Amino acid sequence: MVIFMSAKWPSWAGLIGLLWGLLVSLGCSQGASPAEPAAAVAGPDADTYLQQGIEQYQAGRHAEAIAALNQALAADENLAPAYYYRGLAHQGQDKLHEALGDYDRAISLDPEYGPAYLARGQLLYEQGFLEPALADFDQAIALGTASADAYMQRGLARLGQEDFAGALADFDQAIALQPDSAPAYNERGRLRGQQNDLAGALADFAQALTLDPTLAEVHHNRALLNWGRGDLEGALVDFDRAVALDPQAAESYYQRGLVRSALSDPGGALVDFDQVIALDPGLTKAYLERGHLYRAQNDLARAIADYSQALALDNSLSQAYYHRGLARASQQDLRGAASDLRLYLERNPGAEDYQTVLSWVEQFEAQLGGQ
Repeated sequence: MVIFMSAKWPSWAGLIGLLWGLLVSLGCSQGASPAEPAAAVAGPDADTYLQQGIEQYQAGRHAEAIAALNQALAADENLAPAYYYRGLAHQGQDKLHEALGDYDRAISLDPEYGPAYLARGQLLYEQGFLEPALADFDQAIALGTASADAYMQRGLARLGQEDFAGALADFDQAIALQPDSAPAYNERGRLRGQQNDLAGALADFAQALTLDPTLAEVHHNRALLNWGRGDLEGALVDFDRAVALDPQAAESYYQRGLVRSALSDPGGALVDFDQVIALDPGLTKAYLERGHLYRAQNDLARAIADYSQALALDNSLSQAYYHRGLARASQQDLRGAASDLRLYLERNPGAEDYQTVLSWVEQFEAQLGGQ
């Protein structure tokens, strides 16, 4: 399966919230009539703690931010920006339930607080809840939070719903608002590639790398595109760059291993699959591919070990039973081979090679019966 990578889109939620708060406060101070009671505002203590919390959050000190914002809310429990920023800080600590509660509270206190919708939408999108995320992005944009980030996030949600035209329109708008955004070009390039607009995709990836040549995700995505159009050497160059920029990217090593195997470099492919497994021991497909390479080299013991590990991780993998069965047959382990191949057939009753594999199983079982 081809796996494109999404460039790490910088979150502007904190900056948007700060600007939003300034605009709201300016509107309140200029619009109050001397003849009418002024709207309730946070007292000096609450405001001081709020500013401290914002500064701590922007400095990446989430625990200190939460402490300051708790003080702000103790002084004024109806301070929507304090809930919003505390939500961001909680999300920075991976306390997603607490973050969602804070965004909900900020919105309930101020239904026109656009940044809270954007932040809640991002959280919901990351958790796979596309419908409510999309509704939040729509609301954020409708309320004037029309940043490149808002359109980018809505584009990703639309892409997840296979609304390709809507996603493309949002990515276009994100680029129009922020033409120096490499992640925006990456996202549009991914979408264009999926729609077989190869020239458009390559142009977007090239522009993304012109803006930021250090984005490993873009090199990864361009490598996949080049591989898909038959340019294996070009794909290898980009995968080399991707893993150099992000040595922890297991998927890039995996894909490079496949390319190296296709280029008849089994030694290089083995090195890559070894690295994949070191980085992500639970990645089943890496054991399968390494097992294939070992089997091709007649290293049957290692091949069987890898197929067995793949099945330990996912016992529904019919191909692992098939290849382990063939490897066991090569070792003259006819009982093990027959067992594995029967399991393959049970999981693939409509397989094109069903009758062929069944004849092998019957042959092995007949030999066993004669022993």
